[in-house]
Amino acid sequence: MAREEIKGLRTERDRLRTAMQQQLGHQLDQISNRGLIERIAELTEANRKLEQEVTKLRPLVSHAQELERDLAAARTSLRQMIREGSPR
Repeated sequence: MAREEIKGLRTERDRLRTAMQQQLGHQLDQISNRGLIERIAELTEANRKLEQEVTKLRPLVSHAQELERDLAAARTSLRQMIREGSPR
């Protein structure tokens, strides 16, 4: 009879141990997930701000490219004028 009781207690102990391990694992997952969720929120906000900056800077970049083309054309024109004006 004592052996049966010991066997039952061991079975219950193993069941409780497994349940506790699962619960601790679940708690660790929640802690890890919480940190990841917070990091994702931070990165999403940073990405939103960067997209706003890109939207603001896009017209400036376009204008700068236009100015570069104008400058290149002016240089080409100036070189041509210098060649035409210099004595041969």
